[in-house]
Amino acid sequence: MRIIRHKPEEITLTPEESLDKMRVASGTFYNMAIRTNCHAFIEFTGLMNEYIKICERNLKQGIDFRDSNAHTGKSQQMKIDSYEIDYLNEKLHCIFQELIVIEQKSFDNYIGEDKLDKFEDPEKKCATLT
Repeated sequence: MRIIRHKPEEITLTPEESLDKMRVASGTFYNMAIRTNCHAFIEFTGLMNEYIKICERNLKQGIDFRDSNAHTGKSQQMKIDSYEIDYLNEKLHCIFQELIVIEQKSFDNYIGEDKLDKFEDPEKKCATLT
């Protein structure tokens, strides 16, 4: 297997092209994961697919998800809603039981159910991994 090294500053795809490749990667992972006979491992597909959905919605709001990570130091945080936090927690619970939980903290990158297309309410909450 050939390993391709990625350098964060080498973004050559459009965000939409990245999303397409992310969907393909998730589908490929699922097709391989189901062969492991390990349900918790298969659940990682749900985490990936939810991440893709969050990226899609954030991109529509002008946030380039490709730089939204702890490694670049220059990224804009993505926005997340409570139902996404609930879904991610459900998947993490299945995989790790109660070892990893996402909790809501007061911050400005929580969308709020009444703000699905508007990221402007700083009194709402965001998700942080604990």
